[in-house]
Amino acid sequence: MTDMEALEALVGEWTSEVVMEGIDGTVRGAMSVEWLEGGGYLIQRSTADDPRFPRTVAVIGPDRSGEMIVQHYFDSRGVARIYEISLEHGVLTLSRDDEDFAQRYTGRFSDDGSTIEGAWERTEEDGTWVHDFQQT
Repeated sequence: MTDMEALEALVGEWTSEVVMEGIDGTVRGAMSVEWLEGGGYLIQRSTADDPRFPRTVAVIGPDRSGEMIVQHYFDSRGVARIYEISLEHGVLTLSRDDEDFAQRYTGRFSDDGSTIEGAWERTEEDGTWVHDFQQT
C-alpha cells in the first residue's frame, strides 16, 4: 500500500509526451496535480495537443476500506475508470483488471524526481498483455 504522503512527488505542473503506434510523431500535453483544498485527496488534470486524446480529470485517494489508494479517472469521452495506484521506491504504478478492459502503467522517476518515464499496457481478448503506448 502507498500512503498519500508518498504521492506528494506527483504534485506540480508536468509536461507529457506520448509515443503511440499509428500516430506520427510525439503527442505533447500537460498535467497538473494538486491537493484538494483541505487535503486528503489529489486532483489530477491533463490535456493533450492532439484532439484525438481526451481531456481528463482524476481524484486520487484512499478507497472506502482505507487499505489501498485508488484513482477515480474521468475523461471528455465520457469514460470513467478506477485504478489502483502506488508510488514506491521511485516506481509509479496504476492498474485496473476489469473484465471489459485491463490496463496498467509502470513509470520510473528520474533520480532528481523531475521526470517519469514509463509505458501503458493493455490486454488482448485472450488476456495477453501487450504494449499500448509510451508516456513520459
